[in-house]
Formats: sequence, structure tokens, C-alpha cells
Amino acid sequence: MIRLLSCSLHLTTNKFKQMKKMRLLTGFILFGLLLNFSVLSAQEKVDKVQQEKFTVKEGYLLDVESKFGDVEITNVEGNEVKIVAEIWVESRNVSKAEDLLDKLDVKLSQSGNTVSVKTVLPENMNNGKDTKFEINIKIQAPAYSNINMLGKYSNVYIQELNGHAMLDMAYSNFKIGSLNRGNLTPLNEIKFAYSDGHIDKLNWVKMDMAYSKIDLTEASSVVLVSKYSDIKLGKCGSFIVDSKYDKFNVEELDNYNGIFKYSGIKIGNLKRNLEVESAYSNLSVEKIAAGFELIKIDSRYGGAKIILDPESSFTIKAESSVGSVSVPDIKISTEKKNGTDEYFEGSYGQKPKSKIDVVTKTGNVKFSFD
Repeated sequence: MIRLLSCSLHLTTNKFKQMKKMRLLTGFILFGLLLNFSVLSAQEKVDKVQQEKFTVKEGYLLDVESKFGDVEITNVEGNEVKIVAEIWVESRNVSKAEDLLDKLDVKLSQSGNTVSVKTVLPENMNNGKDTKFEINIKIQAPAYSNINMLGKYSNVYIQELNGHAMLDMAYSNFKIGSLNRGNLTPLNEIKFAYSDGHIDKLNWVKMDMAYSKIDLTEASSVVLVSKYSDIKLGKCGSFIVDSKYDKFNVEELDNYNGIFKYSGIKIGNLKRNLEVESAYSNLSVEKIAAGFELIKIDSRYGGAKIILDPESSFTIKAESSVGSVSVPDIKISTEKKNGTDEYFEGSYGQKPKSKIDVVTKTGNVKFSFD
């Protein structure tokens, strides 16, 4: 009995020692792997900085071309443009990092009335997964500057601009404080694709966007061509749109004129004019003010829901085919029906001056009061 107990204790002790050795061995292996990973993943960073200062006068052009980095344009008093360009490269191989750094450049120059800031990249960019770089540019310029901007794979910030702006961005993020140029030829123009942006304030602008998102707080007048995009707009005077496969959310408008295909349009408050030609799209307006001038809708294979102020007064002409137009409490003066086709004329309120003109095919347009 004593011998069996002794044997059992001996076996248990050996098993405990073996487990302890295994734990120690596992610990050493994990430590070695972590140490090896740390050595392999250690990155060497090299950089260089370029600085220039140019004297300018009103009417000059700031021409910027940026790739793979940040561009920050802030305002400064006076007649100088100050530029700081920083380039950095990070790699496990320091000689590889230094070689790439030598090939990357930002050319800063002035010729006549133009200040140029241009990113220079090697023709064959094959850095591998272990190497990364950025080209970051900070510019201080007068608010009266005219700017041409080409940005790709960049983050762009513009504080404020009173001059003309031509902005063309792709695969980028941008934030703009305000573009103040008014109804002058040429208009400010912004083009962007596969990009996201926020703009606090625009005056008059032409925009062309694709596969992008924009959040615009306030604008005087916007002419927009867009597709496959998401547009959020706060307050705007006039909004003219040519849209395909888009989503619109607009809080407050004076005038809205749009051609839409395969899009969704939601408007909070509208004051004066609504003119929409749509196909395979849906329109929603939460409130149109009393005293509006014109509502004109031509809808195909879609629908619309519009809420009017009960103090409104208007005349209406409506034509529907395989669909309907409904307006509560109107006085019908003319009505014609032929199968799925219907036409009527009517009015609402006293001494109506506002007008509603609706044509819908294979869809419903519904008006209500609130």
C-alpha cells in the first residue's frame, strides 16, 4: 500500500515537472516570436522639408497638384504666399527609404502671375507593402487668391477664398470653409469622384460629382451634375440638378429644378419654385410655403408626396396614366377620364396666384396640407 502510494506521488511529481517545463518552453517560444516580429516590423523613417515664399498681387493664380498627402491652405494678410512641403518615407530598409525619398519631390516655383506647387512622383511606383510615404503641403495665401487644385489620394483643407476656384479631386477627403465668389463668369467649379467632403459655405458654384458624398451647410446657388452619390444640403437659394442613382437630403430651399433618374429626393422646406422631371425616382417635400410660385412635376415610374401650407391658394392642372394625382379639398372645374388615363383642372383658396402642373405615368403624386 505504501509502495503504491509512493509510486503514485512519484508519477504526479514527474507530471507536474513536465507541465512546468512545457509552460516555460511555450513562454520562451512566444517571447522569441514576439521579439522576432518586433525586429522584422521595425520601421525606419526619413524625411525632408522644402520651404518657399513668393510675393503676389491680386489676380494671381495658385496652381496646386497634390498626390498622396495633405494639402492645407489657410489665409494670411498681405501679399505673400508661404509654402512648407514635408515628405517622409517609412520602410524596414533604410536605404530603400532614402532612395525613394530622393525620387519624391514638390516643385515650388513662380512664373509671371502664377505660383505653382506640384508633386513629383517616380514613373514606376512599386514600393512593396513594407514601405509607405506621404507628401504634406501647408500653404498660407491671401483670401483673394485664385486657385486651381488637382488632388488625388489627398486630404484637402481650404479655409476661405474670395477669388476663383477650380477644384478637381479624386479618391480624396476635403473640407472647405467658404468660397465667396458670386455670380461672376467663370463660376467657381468643383469636380470630385470617389471622395467625401464637407463645405461650410458656398456662394455660386458648378459641381460635378460621382461615387461621392458631400455635406454642404449653406449655398446661394448650386448647379450640380451627379451620379451614384449622396448629397446633404442645409440651406440653399437655388439648386439645379442633373442626377442619376443619387440620394438627396435638403433642409431648406428657395428654388429647386432637377432632372432625376433612379434617385431619391427629400426636401424639408421649399419657398418658391419646384420643377422636377423624374424617372424611377421618389420625391418627398415636407412643407411648401404659402405664396409659392410654381410646382411642376413630370414623373415616370416613380412617386411624389408633397405637403402644402393650408394658407396656400393655387390653380392646378393634373394628368395621370396608370397612376393618380390627389389633392384634398380642391374645386374641380374640368375632369376627364378614359380607362387608366385621367385629367383634371381645379383650384384651392381665394384669388389663387400660385400654379401646380403635374404629369405622372405609372406612379402616384399625392398632395396634402399641414
